[in-house]
Amino acid sequence: MAKLTGVRAVLLDFDGTVARTRIDFEEMRVRVRGVAESAGVPGELLDGRWVLEMVELAREHLGESTAAAQCFTEGADAAILDIELTAAAGAELFPGVARALAELQRRGIKVGIVTRNCAECVRRIRARHHFPCDVILTRDDVPNVKPHQDHLLAALRELGCATDEAIMVGDHISDMMSGKNAGLTTVGVLTSGADRRELEQAGADLVLDSAARLPAHIL
Repeated sequence: MAKLTGVRAVLLDFDGTVARTRIDFEEMRVRVRGVAESAGVPGELLDGRWVLEMVELAREHLGESTAAAQCFTEGADAAILDIELTAAAGAELFPGVARALAELQRRGIKVGIVTRNCAECVRRIRARHHFPCDVILTRDDVPNVKPHQDHLLAALRELGCATDEAIMVGDHISDMMSGKNAGLTTVGVLTSGADRRELEQAGADLVLDSAARLPAHIL
């Protein structure tokens, strides 16, 4: 069994790693694309992009600080928020994850959540399904979100830990990319149906069935 040593902080993605939210990302992309096309952005310009990157690219196309960009941003944000909060109402934690995070804290390991979800989505889920953590940084809390390394580095600053003392845990290739960009050891999890090989190709140093298995792999 692979063991991780010298770990003082564990950073985790939220959706698909800590909680199953069932956010309809395909519907989110369709709605954001519709708002963008209504604002005059060619839909094909956004093909193959993640949702938040679609929004940023469309803003750049419209001129960032222009009235058209502002109107588009408000419409796109409203569409994204509607889908996120609808999904949050039925979200649940993955079995054993809250207990695993509590065990890590009991050992003196700091726990942080770094997520592209909005703050209100996470707040609503945590109000119903408590999970222990020392810091939560959503997309609303940082200027650069995953896979940008600044998202993780900001969390580590709040936790008072260095990159060589931390690991990044997530279910998506963006989590592995962000961890590698920040110089962290990365752990992929398969709770959202991610492909093991895809996570490994994205840089996962270890792949587990669930984040609930973390305590067994950290000395």
